[in-house]
Amino acid sequence: NLEMVINHNQIAITYEMPIVQLFDEHDELTVSDELLAEFQNYSQLFALPESANCDLVSFESGLHSVSTEGDHKDVELAYEFSCNESSQLKSITINAFNRFSELETLNFEAVINNKAITKSLKSDVNKVIF
Repeated sequence: NLEMVINHNQIAITYEMPIVQLFDEHDELTVSDELLAEFQNYSQLFALPESANCDLVSFESGLHSVSTEGDHKDVELAYEFSCNESSQLKSITINAFNRFSELETLNFEAVINNKAITKSLKSDVNKVIF
């Protein structure tokens, strides 16, 4: 899941994925802070238009349980940006399909200047224009 909120020149993006998506072998389910810190480089998950001139203001990562049964956890990555040319924020490109070969569908939800957008993306259509 990728959730995005754009309000004037501020962008908040949350990327959420099952913990198993991080591993090729499903038996190694320990996630270190160092592994999560790699995602501060958000370009492996998504890209904003360069012309919008956005700067990463904050990055947080963590794990949270998604069910009361078992030990299933999701990884949540939260980004905040400030953009100098917010009028150029017209699209987002999803790079996560390249990063995670097993990723088939990404649910995209956004609120852009009070307008809601919901899309289900596949690897062959990895850009949302708004």
